[in-house]
Amino acid sequence: MNRNALIRLRTGLEKHFGRKAALFVDPIMWLCGYVCVDIIRLDYWLRQRHEDFSDDESMSGFIRRKYGPVAEKFIGYWLRGELR
Repeated sequence: MNRNALIRLRTGLEKHFGRKAALFVDPIMWLCGYVCVDIIRLDYWLRQRHEDFSDDESMSGFIRRKYGPVAEKFIGYWLRGELR
């Protein structure tokens, strides 16, 4: 099991999106043994923070536009997750 996965995910979320984003770890997947981002909570949080995140734009596209390609790649990786 990878004990550092949770720390890496939270550190990366904070680095790319700010302090409060570090909380978006999927609790259901955690119970199943995986560490991954809670994409629904992250989507909601991004929409609350950014009025320019329109309904016709993908989250991936928005993250790339607003936070850069490294943040987009980071989220893509953590959607698949890692064993904890």
